[in-house]
Amino acid sequence: MKLHSSFQRFADATNPDRLHAAFAAALRQRYDAGASLTDLQVSRVLPRAVAGFTIQYRIAWHDAAASLPRPLLWCGHLLGPDEPWPEHRATSVVLEDLRLVVPVFPFDPALVDLEASCTPEIERARLRELGAQHPLVCNDVAWTSEVLSYRLERRCVIRCRSAAAPQERGVVVKAIRPRRVAMAHQALARVECVAADGFAIPTTLAVDPIRGRIYSEESPGVAVHDLGPNADVVAAYAAAGRALRALHALPIGAGREATVGDELDRLRARVELAGRMFPDSRETFEAAWLAMVEESAVLPPVAARTWIHGDFYDKQVLFDPDRTTVLDWDEMALGDPARDHGNFLAHVHLRAQQHPQRSVAFHAGGHAFERGYGVRDDNFVVRSRWWCAAALVRLATLYALRPLWRSLALPLLETSRCIHPESRRRIES
Repeated sequence: MKLHSSFQRFADATNPDRLHAAFAAALRQRYDAGASLTDLQVSRVLPRAVAGFTIQYRIAWHDAAASLPRPLLWCGHLLGPDEPWPEHRATSVVLEDLRLVVPVFPFDPALVDLEASCTPEIERARLRELGAQHPLVCNDVAWTSEVLSYRLERRCVIRCRSAAAPQERGVVVKAIRPRRVAMAHQALARVECVAADGFAIPTTLAVDPIRGRIYSEESPGVAVHDLGPNADVVAAYAAAGRALRALHALPIGAGREATVGDELDRLRARVELAGRMFPDSRETFEAAWLAMVEESAVLPPVAARTWIHGDFYDKQVLFDPDRTTVLDWDEMALGDPARDHGNFLAHVHLRAQQHPQRSVAFHAGGHAFERGYGVRDDNFVVRSRWWCAAALVRLATLYALRPLWRSLALPLLETSRCIHPESRRRIES
């Protein structure tokens, strides 16, 4: 796949060598004059509606202030051609020739006072004011903090643990835009009273709607995505399947709906972008999109809508022999339960291609996940395969944007295409 010459700004903004000097200077200026940038990687790229991109950079360094979370995640906007410069240029790394603006973490223009969440003494005091009951809050032990995830102007998740006993579970701080706190808390409330029947959710310690914070107790277990090669993959994936089945059994109520049409609209925009960026592969992307459209026209009906997670995959499930915890309910909606099922299986295919030396284990995990979820009728299987194929097309368009994983894009599209014949035979029979 060859990037079109008109996207040279994008190529430069996702090239660590091109950015190293500017990032190293900002690192020294913001954190520590003796800081040394040791590694810079592009960890995530997302398209933006204004013809630009959001780019996440993962930064490792030496001799910086120990109180800051490690590793650092900086997120920036590669501005569209006609997009105005933001007001926060003074607190950002700015490369004018690229139209790239990267706020220097922990500043974020939309997340209120994010720096406080990286300052243990301030965060502990606010948790006490909110009445949070947790050993890490009630004691005066020193904290360490780690950024688990960050998306510019959307959310930042930070894990705080005791410096003296880092193996003990701590507190997770989720910073989001204040106006989204009520929505996020409402989603948690929907599942809190019944989650224990088949899965758990993080225990909420406190909510701060003014600053946009949800504090929770760190849950036990390891993300299924992070299981090592010697872990019991089959048990973990089976537990994920059982948790999803329990989620889909929750009593439904009023809520937004997620439809096939919504998914096709999102896919169309991303496929069109991929075609412009990689014209030598445009026909392959478009063929995958057309296959999804054709299959959608003959999909069997959904027997019953359920609550769906909306983003269910291996990073959202913490496995512990005694407890399976499901994370991140921001995309919760009413819809086809086969969507969650298919999305999880799509990520099984992704992991097998990312780590071919472990592909057998991943596919065994995928089968265990299906067994854990339980028996489905043929209509469900057909819909799950469609959603799996749709997720693979979506993943192909996203991973094409990451230089490190760009080579996976076409194999993911091929895997998507291979799923269709099975669905077509089931439909026609």
